[in-house]
Amino acid sequence: MMTGLRIVRVWPQVFVPLLRQMYRDHPWLLDAPYEEHLGFILRNQYTYGEGFSREMRRRGYEAQECISNLVRLFCSWARDRSLPPPDRLSAPSDPWMENVLLGVLREQAPDIIYVQGLSAYRPGFWARVRAEVPSVRLILGYLGYTLSDGQADGIDHLFIGAPSLLDRNALPGMPRTLLYHAFDPEIAPLAAPEPGSPTEDFIFAGSCPGLGTEYRGRFLALSRLMFDQGLRCWPADNPRPETAVTAAAVRDRIADRLRALPPGLSPGRAVADLLDGTPEAAELTLGQIFPDHCAPPVFGLEMHRLLARSRLAFNLHTGIAAGMAGNMRMFEATGNGCCLLTEAASNIRDLFEPDVEVVTYASVDEALEKARYLLENEPARRAIAEAGRRRTLSSHTLAQRCDVIEDVIRQRLGR
Repeated sequence: MMTGLRIVRVWPQVFVPLLRQMYRDHPWLLDAPYEEHLGFILRNQYTYGEGFSREMRRRGYEAQECISNLVRLFCSWARDRSLPPPDRLSAPSDPWMENVLLGVLREQAPDIIYVQGLSAYRPGFWARVRAEVPSVRLILGYLGYTLSDGQADGIDHLFIGAPSLLDRNALPGMPRTLLYHAFDPEIAPLAAPEPGSPTEDFIFAGSCPGLGTEYRGRFLALSRLMFDQGLRCWPADNPRPETAVTAAAVRDRIADRLRALPPGLSPGRAVADLLDGTPEAAELTLGQIFPDHCAPPVFGLEMHRLLARSRLAFNLHTGIAAGMAGNMRMFEATGNGCCLLTEAASNIRDLFEPDVEVVTYASVDEALEKARYLLENEPARRAIAEAGRRRTLSSHTLAQRCDVIEDVIRQRLGR
């Protein structure tokens, strides 16, 4: 057991709709002290909770969390210390925000920093941290997306969240370890549905910002599944008010196409084909185009509760995954006991047994066929959901991922 070392996990809150909803629902946070403000966010599992710091404390570390890009949270930190607020509501990369983050880290005085979401920070920032936070002996970075030049400066070791990012030609000489996302089993009792509570049949919950992004394939697949298999979506999108007129026009075109559709043809395919050939739809979100099939986004514990009360969850990685699996939703869905329908990725057997612990598809047509079968055959669906839950709790827990991180710490610090 490592004792006496201080570790801080630094991570960005990435969901803009969540931030707006959180402060709208809980305006008292704006006047709350920093520790109370931070504690509320962590308890509600917005993006991440306290699971990492809890697991590292169990291993003998003094562990803390630091959310690095919440302007209002950092305003609380500055106010508690009688420091002036920013002249304006700063962007996360503004000098005021970076200076406050440095101040937080100097106060926490960590020996080790674990950066979750390395691509969120300005090139050169972690080299600056090394120079200005004298306690730091080791900086570990977690990468779930591509990096820009200089973003890994100052990092000692990379943990890679997807095999597709293990490019040995990038960052030559940088030590790296594959570390998939994980599930925190302590969330499951908090998310478990009450007896008799309503269930959802077939759901998608996650990011789908628009056709004009790297999420295009996901957007078109969801469009088809909504009409052909009753999929209901909770998309984490961020519509722009100035696109409302365009959205209304696209909805009218969809309605016209469906009215003219000959009997027996797939409405979902017709809708997806129309959107694929409509350039002006590129700037629209899923919720704008399909308000009757979408619900407001859910985050944190509410998202886990949705998964726990759902029979079947759809998953589709973005292009950055390059045909490989490993996003957070795989472990969140299965860990909460929801049957998962996901792509037949090249590495799926490294994570789950296909069609035993999760159900895989190679095309949207196959996804439709398998979703229909699972929703009509409850014993088969339940058996797969339970097998997936057991696999996640035996192989993909946060504690197991922290074991890997601790092994690297021991190697790097010679303990």
